[in-house]
Amino acid sequence: YFLDGSLVLVHPWTSNIRTADCQGLDKVMSLGRKAPGYSLGAEVELYDLRMFVHNASNGVPPLTAAQVAVLADESSTVVTKAYRCFHKDDKTVQDRANWKDNWGHDCRWFRMQTKTDPGVCLYPPAVANCPVSCRSKQLCLTDWKKTDAHFIWDRIRRIEPLARNGTLCLSDDMTKQDAVAACHAWSKGGAATGKGSAAEAWFDHWVESRDIGTRQVDLSVCEQLEAAIDEECAFNSTAVKTFSQQSVANNG
Repeated sequence: YFLDGSLVLVHPWTSNIRTADCQGLDKVMSLGRKAPGYSLGAEVELYDLRMFVHNASNGVPPLTAAQVAVLADESSTVVTKAYRCFHKDDKTVQDRANWKDNWGHDCRWFRMQTKTDPGVCLYPPAVANCPVSCRSKQLCLTDWKKTDAHFIWDRIRRIEPLARNGTLCLSDDMTKQDAVAACHAWSKGGAATGKGSAAEAWFDHWVESRDIGTRQVDLSVCEQLEAAIDEECAFNSTAVKTFSQQSVANNG
């Protein structure tokens, strides 16, 4: 079985497939469950479904993966290439950063509005210029590959509350002294050096993005920061960076 030109499953044909009436009208095909007895299935719309009959004993071998890939990328009499899926690195599957409609709304605005009004993305210019935000283009199935698991901690332990509003765990590439020193440098508006400079930039980002209504350690108050740091719960910064890089590379 191939999906978007990629092999997803190898399984023997069953009698249901061998006796299927491919020329019939209003037929229902169930993927993974036998209709109509399935209870967890969901109806989905397939743009194009093709079934090729082969018989090795009569000299009709099955299509190769390369042949299927070519068929999946070409137009047919039923579906044109414009309606097929797009690969994640295709430049046409990107929102136009500088586009705005006549009222000054950009793609980000349309993405946020779809949470309460999905119909907003029926606006043709938004469909054309915001394929990601409006999901107007379908991404192809990416070949599945087993990836490594990343663990930020190598042990199990209870993290006790050290301060009234919580506990802070630092990455293993920063000490408590580094964090506190960077906090003082940031609060005084001075220039920090070394490891502190990265932390100082992070302080600026935190202050801009924090939720005032949420109970949390106030990182802009260095005394609270110092009291909340648990030096025994440092996490693996390399694992976090590797996971983040892989996530971005795979549109995560």
